[in-house]
Amino acid sequence: MNTTVNVGETSVEHAIRRLTRGVIAGAFILAVASNPPNAWGADVSWTGGSNGNWHVGSNWSGGAVPAPEDNVTISGVSVTVTDARQINGSFTLTDGARLTVSGSGASFVAAGATAISDGRLQVVSGGMADLSGATEYHWSGCGDASLILVDGEDSVLDLSGVATIVAGGGDCEGGALTIVAGSGGYLNLGALASISAPGPQALSIELVLDGAISVPNLESIEGLDADHEVNIAVVVDADSSLDLPSLTALSHTSITVVGGLVLANALVSADSCILAPAGIQSLSMLALESMTRSMLTAPTTGRWTLPSLTHLRDTHVVLAPDSTLNLPELTTVEGMTGPASVSVTGEASLSAPKFTTARNVNFVAAAGAELDLTALRSYTWDRCEAGAPFTATGAGTLLDASGLDTISITNSGCPGLAHPTSATGGARVDLSALATVETPLGQVKSFLAANANSVIDLSALVNFNPLTVTFSESDGGEIIRAGGGEGEGEGEGEGEGEGPPAGCPAPNFGARSSAAAVAGDSLLLMGVLAALGLARRRPRAGK
Repeated sequence: MNTTVNVGETSVEHAIRRLTRGVIAGAFILAVASNPPNAWGADVSWTGGSNGNWHVGSNWSGGAVPAPEDNVTISGVSVTVTDARQINGSFTLTDGARLTVSGSGASFVAAGATAISDGRLQVVSGGMADLSGATEYHWSGCGDASLILVDGEDSVLDLSGVATIVAGGGDCEGGALTIVAGSGGYLNLGALASISAPGPQALSIELVLDGAISVPNLESIEGLDADHEVNIAVVVDADSSLDLPSLTALSHTSITVVGGLVLANALVSADSCILAPAGIQSLSMLALESMTRSMLTAPTTGRWTLPSLTHLRDTHVVLAPDSTLNLPELTTVEGMTGPASVSVTGEASLSAPKFTTARNVNFVAAAGAELDLTALRSYTWDRCEAGAPFTATGAGTLLDASGLDTISITNSGCPGLAHPTSATGGARVDLSALATVETPLGQVKSFLAANANSVIDLSALVNFNPLTVTFSESDGGEIIRAGGGEGEGEGEGEGEGEGPPAGCPAPNFGARSSAAAVAGDSLLLMGVLAALGLARRRPRAGK
C-alpha cells in the first residue's frame, strides 16, 4: 500500500508509523476479502428511511440484514456501518447515496463487483473500508456535496482500483464538491490516472491535519475547459504532504500549500492554473518549463524556486511583502490574449537573471519594493487594451529596468497606453539606458513623475517623436532627460499613474491587470499643441 508522508524533523518516525498502519490495514482487508463471491446470493436493497444503520434488519428488503453472498444496492440514502461487514456478491452505491463506516471497530469490505455511481463515501473515527473493486468514480449531481471523506487517526479507505474520478456535470449551475483526507485519515487511490471536473461545479481536494492521499499513478488533473476558469482546487495544509510523481498534465487547477508540501517534479507545463505556495519551498516543480493563462504567487514569507521555468504566457506573477521567487532560467514573459503582469509589493524579491524579453506586460512595484529588471533588453506593446508597462508607487520603491534600450509600441489605431511609465508617491523608475521609444502617430504617450522625490531616469533617451511622446511632471516629480535638467514642453499630468492591480485572465482570478492611469487635461492639450507645431520641442541630443 503506497503512502504519502510528511517531510520535516520527524519524517522518519512519521514514515514508519504510517507504513506500519498501512501494512496492518492492508493485511486486515486482504484477509477479510479472501472469501470467494457466491453467485447464488439474493438481491437486497435498502428500504428503510433516508438515514439508518446497516445492522438493522427492518431497513432492508426481505426484513433481514444482507448476508455476505448477497448482491446489495443502496440508492439515494445514507447508511452507516458501525461493526464488521463484508459483501462477497455485488455492491452498488448510487443516486446520491452515502456509505459511512464509523468507529475503530468498524469495517466494510466489498469483495465482489463494485459500482459507485453518484455515491458518497465517509470513513471516520478509525473505521476501515475496502472498495478496491470499483474501477471508476463518477459524480453528476448538482449542488454542494462531500464526495469522499476520510477523517480520524487510523481511518482508511481503499479505492485502489479506481482509475478515473469525474466530478460534476454540464447541467449544473454551480456548487462545491470536496474530497478530504484529514486528522490522520488515509485514502488509497493507487491506480488513479486522472481527475477531471468538466462542469461548472468546483472540486476541492484537501489534505488537512496530517491527512494523506496516495496517488502514485496520477497523470492529469483537468478542470473546466471554458474561459480559462479554474474549478479544481488542491489544498495542502501544515503537517500534510502530497506526492504527485506521475503528474504531467495540469489545467484549470489551483494548488495552495499552507505549510505543507506538494511534489510534482514530472510536470512540464501548466495551463490556466494558480500556484500559491506559502512557506519555504513548499511546492516543488523541478521540471516545470512554461505556464499559460495562469497566476504565480508567493504569499508573505513564501520562499520558492522554479529552476526550469523559461516562459510565462498570459500569466500574472504576484509577490507579497517578505516573499522570494527565484526563476533562474526565465527568459520571456508575454501577453498574447491580454496583458500579463509582474507585481511586487513591499520587501519582496524576484530573481530572474536571464529575463530579457517582455511583450504586453504591466510591471508594478509598490510600497517600498525593489523590482529588479536589469536583465530586460526588449519591450514591446502591441495590444489594443490600455496598460501601464512600468509603474512604481510609494516612497522607497524602485523599478530598475536600467538595461532596457528600446520600447516599441506598435498598437496603431488603438486607444493607447496613456503612461508607458509612471513614478508616483516618491518612487523611482530607472530607465537610464533607454535610448529609443517607438510609437505610432496619432497617440500621445506620456512619462509621468508625480509627487516629491518621484523620479524617472531617462538620461539616455534621444530617439523619439515629440508628436507622440511627452513628459509630465507634477507636484515636485522629476524626469531626468538627456543632457541633464528637466525636459521642456512638459504637460501637467493629474492622474496618479499607479498601474493596474495585479490580476488574472479568468473570472475566477479577478479582473485583468489592464487598467491604466488617466492623463490630465493639460497633458491632452499639450499633445494637441504639439501636433499643431505650437508647443516647444526639445532638440535631440547632438543636434
